[in-house]
Amino acid sequence: MKKPIRTLFVILLLMSLASITHAQGDRRKWNSHVEKQQKTYYEHFKQHIHQKIVQYQLRSLKLKFDKSLPEARQLFLEYIGTTGSSNEEQIQALRDQYEHQIAELNASVASLQQSLDALPAQLNAQCDTRLAEAQLECQATTQQKLNELSLAHESELANLTTQLNAACDDRLEQAYMEWQASSGCDPQDAVPPEQIGALSTGYSYPHAFDMDDAGNFFVLDRDALSVIQFDASGAQLSRWSSFTLNDPLDIAVDSNGSIYVVDSSASPPLQKFEANGAPLPFVSDSTIISSPLGLYIDSNDTIYVTDKGGDNGSRILKFDSQGNLLGTFGETPELAALGHPEFTDVVVDENNQVVYVLAGSSNLIAKFDLSGNQLGSWEGLFINANGIAVAENGDVLVVDTDNYQVDQYDANGNYKFSFAEDIFLPYKVLVDASGKVYVTDTWNNQVKIYQ
Repeated sequence: MKKPIRTLFVILLLMSLASITHAQGDRRKWNSHVEKQQKTYYEHFKQHIHQKIVQYQLRSLKLKFDKSLPEARQLFLEYIGTTGSSNEEQIQALRDQYEHQIAELNASVASLQQSLDALPAQLNAQCDTRLAEAQLECQATTQQKLNELSLAHESELANLTTQLNAACDDRLEQAYMEWQASSGCDPQDAVPPEQIGALSTGYSYPHAFDMDDAGNFFVLDRDALSVIQFDASGAQLSRWSSFTLNDPLDIAVDSNGSIYVVDSSASPPLQKFEANGAPLPFVSDSTIISSPLGLYIDSNDTIYVTDKGGDNGSRILKFDSQGNLLGTFGETPELAALGHPEFTDVVVDENNQVVYVLAGSSNLIAKFDLSGNQLGSWEGLFINANGIAVAENGDVLVVDTDNYQVDQYDANGNYKFSFAEDIFLPYKVLVDASGKVYVTDTWNNQVKIYQ
């Protein structure tokens, strides 16, 4: 009797194991964590099947047990190792244990499913965080490389700029020397003069000035309607005013030390004084001089006056030392075609026998011979120029009032350089026989000297 039962147990056990093995083969693709849970589940399932088999066997045995002899029942009980508890109680205990394990398994599966559901969001968050960190690292690395490249390029650019500047300077210097050689210019003429002194006028506003043959200065204070005399050392000798002056604009001294002043608002508009201010007889017809602006006296005491009140625009009037009109010029078709520019000052280059006339508001310089024939003209780089002078080498100096400087040109009108940039509201310029340049610095109450 024992052998069939044992055989039955073995067959059922093999069937269970085969069933479990078959079931496990279908789940091989689960991940490691799920497989671990499944093994537990299948273990419980195997136990459940085993319990069912045992239950079935027990029922069969019970039927046989109930029909057997008392001696056989006693032997069977001894064989299975129990004498007290019933089969139903054992089966119920196994069932309760199985259901408890099934509940735990279900809870584990639910927890695992919850973790799996939350995993994509966690992975996305981790990926976003890592991506942001990678972007920051990439940006920092890229910026560092860009900074390094920028520094390297800046260094290379600085070196290249230095080389280019040096090459340009060399080329410009070479071109300038070539131009000087071709034009016959002295290289020393291309060096701007430097300030060597100043003549202080105190609280006066020097508008115009001139110098006599002894080196004395006669400075016109337009606001105070007075003339201040200084000696060659800059010491003030005298100061005088005249009730006949109203709005004086320019002053000049002849070879005898007589002083001439043009005043467009006075009558007569051209007046003559002694060095001490005493008026001198002088004939100047007011009908001839209408609105004088500039004044110049050459070594022959010929007086040149720029008059903007001509019939055909501005003109230049020539007088002798007694006030006799010697002639007029400047009303040319060439200048008329330029809109009749207004002449503001005049100077004579006696070495080259030419007259330069400045039309400051038109940025124009006109050139004439001593007979009044126009030789040409050119446009300057100045703004509202009021004074003009000629250097010993024939260069033309123009007081660029609104730019607060003096511009220098050669005799053909080629710009050379500017100087005296530290002056404020300049009006007139003068060059003496030694080559010194004098410029009125009106608002600084000075006549500045350059060499």
